[in-house]
Amino acid sequence: MPFFRKHLRSLTLIAAILAVGAAEGAPDDDARAAYDRGDFEAAYQIWSDLAEQNDGRAQYALGVMHATGSGRDKDPVKAFEWFSQAAENGHLKAMYNLGIAFWTGQGTLQDREEATHWWRMAAERGDVVSQYNLGVAYYNGLGVEQDLVEAARWIRSAAEQNYETAVELLPALEEKLRETVPATADTTTATTAVAAAEPAAPAGTDAAQPVESGDAGRTQADAAAERTIEVDFTAGFVQSAEAAVYATRSDNAPVIEKLAQGTPVKVIETQGGWTRIEAADGFKLWVFGTYVSGDGDSARINGQGVRARSLPSTADNSVSPGQFDDDDPVTVIRTEGDWTYVQAPPHLHAWVKSGDISVLDDATESWADRWKQRGGSL
Repeated sequence: MPFFRKHLRSLTLIAAILAVGAAEGAPDDDARAAYDRGDFEAAYQIWSDLAEQNDGRAQYALGVMHATGSGRDKDPVKAFEWFSQAAENGHLKAMYNLGIAFWTGQGTLQDREEATHWWRMAAERGDVVSQYNLGVAYYNGLGVEQDLVEAARWIRSAAEQNYETAVELLPALEEKLRETVPATADTTTATTAVAAAEPAAPAGTDAAQPVESGDAGRTQADAAAERTIEVDFTAGFVQSAEAAVYATRSDNAPVIEKLAQGTPVKVIETQGGWTRIEAADGFKLWVFGTYVSGDGDSARINGQGVRARSLPSTADNSVSPGQFDDDDPVTVIRTEGDWTYVQAPPHLHAWVKSGDISVLDDATESWADRWKQRGGSL
């Protein structure tokens, strides 16, 4: 289809170092004022003092100054060092920029797997450009195993935040997904080779264009992946273009997530047109912040019987799909007032409409592979 080929060929990374202004979100009013009036030396000194105290925002600001040459000589190595420290301290834009540094080799060795690791860290916490770039990486199979379902998932997340490029490309990508993932969803995503994007050039230069490769045929490995395996649960796939996930079996319940076509699930039970499922990587849910210890992907729940919530409140419309176990590992995505939004462990189940799920008679090796790719264990 020429229309889709035209749009999918433009799936290139947004790979410029973010020069959103080192002062944006920086921690000190005097430093921000100095930076805005062009007194970069004063801003640098204030931020340097704060950065040495392990302030992630100041570390990010110094990274931007070195990356863009704002009052300093451009120094990608120093920029990389400051972005690394800021990213370790949870700064989202630093995570994005660290991913760019690893992707392009600016200031460090090129390492696309490490790049996608940092984009995932930022994407899971809501950074829209990281979501888009992670989707592109999955689309092209660069730094991660090629996976159109994951590509659509992340580009859809970016589109839902009105990221213009993602909004433009999502329909074409979803059409390609429908062409390659059959409605029964009992096989692996097609292995047809797609456009291999090169990263965009640094800020201020033109983006490199993707190079299109030929089609790859179905292999013996693909056929072998259809073999069944013995498991003590029921396996299934999302068969609709998108499945809304509800906190409980009611159209009026909050939608806590949306799963893309082809997503593997474990089927827990079915009741009256609704199916309760488990996701390999769990669902995104809210928990009262005092019950969360730690940050990022090393956080844990502290307390017995702590309720997960579909919304950041205890109001009647904030349905609880279940309780955390004490010491449950969670990934912190963001905080909102007294509440923390986390990637919950898989034992917290949720509901989808039964028509959105294709239930397999037997689990297949291809299902198991996709489940493991998303971090699930059998």
